[in-house]
Amino acid sequence: YGNLMTAHDPGPGIFNADVSGGLPDLITRLVVQSEPGVIALIPALPTELSSGSVRGILAKGGITVESLEWNADGVDTTLRSSGDQDVMLKLPRPILSIHDENASLTSGSSDEVKVHLLAGHSQRVALSIKKATIGAQ
Repeated sequence: YGNLMTAHDPGPGIFNADVSGGLPDLITRLVVQSEPGVIALIPALPTELSSGSVRGILAKGGITVESLEWNADGVDTTLRSSGDQDVMLKLPRPILSIHDENASLTSGSSDEVKVHLLAGHSQRVALSIKKATIGAQ
């Protein structure tokens, strides 16, 4: 099939929906990976997705990534938490600047930023990041 769906034996008449759950998860993990207290943004982007946006990704720890936009210059995200908590945002390249008064660089790390989230409130964080070099992610 041209849409990445598959069919199983005994022929193309048997439709297989495995990819209907797997492909969206794969794409989600390219842009957001999480564990309680930590959210990695754009951790595995292929060069073909050098810019884009997503909305409504549920992350672990009761956090919703309401929006995430990225390009070569940086990342802009809005997060909402179900409870008050600190969360670490990780990026694939060094952070050059933070555009949020409630966020701060983690001591000893240039690619992590700590953000305090308040229950039920949307928190926007914009981060400028170092441009990728040829041959590097």
